[in-house]
Amino acid sequence: GDFHADFANQYLGGGVLHGGCVQEEILFMIKPECLVGMLVCAKMDENEAIVISGAEQFSKYRGYGTSVRYDGTHVDQHPFNKKLDCLDNHICAYDADVAFFNRNFALKTLHRNLVKAYAAFSSPEKIKPKPNGTITSKYQFVTGNWGCGAFGGNKEEKALIQIMSASVANVD
Repeated sequence: GDFHADFANQYLGGGVLHGGCVQEEILFMIKPECLVGMLVCAKMDENEAIVISGAEQFSKYRGYGTSVRYDGTHVDQHPFNKKLDCLDNHICAYDADVAFFNRNFALKTLHRNLVKAYAAFSSPEKIKPKPNGTITSKYQFVTGNWGCGAFGGNKEEKALIQIMSASVANVD
């Protein structure tokens, strides 16, 4: 896809520098250029997402969590975007609200997560605008079980939130 999700911590990078080893931390390990974002991005507000463009993947890995292991060198095949002066890949970091004990369905949590997902899904047009007058397909945004691991989210609820937000933002 044109964009893919980083299931982020409100502080970009999560626990990558101190022992964390789930989706965001693995992403930052295999694409170390993402680490620079930790220096320049403060804690995300409830209506913010962060886009990292052009981060090159240098490593393969296997496993997840405590079983993650380096699995060799990776040669990134993304094409180069001359207009953006970087590889044509875009990571969109957005954090979910911690939702244990059925907090998923609290109105405040639902609203916050809808706004957060919309911030993430509305990023493509700002980063990679379509040429004027072009009627092309929507942007593709690759995502998954956002906020459903360490943050305790409900998979069905998070899927619906992402589908609604992507639809309003005109993203596949």
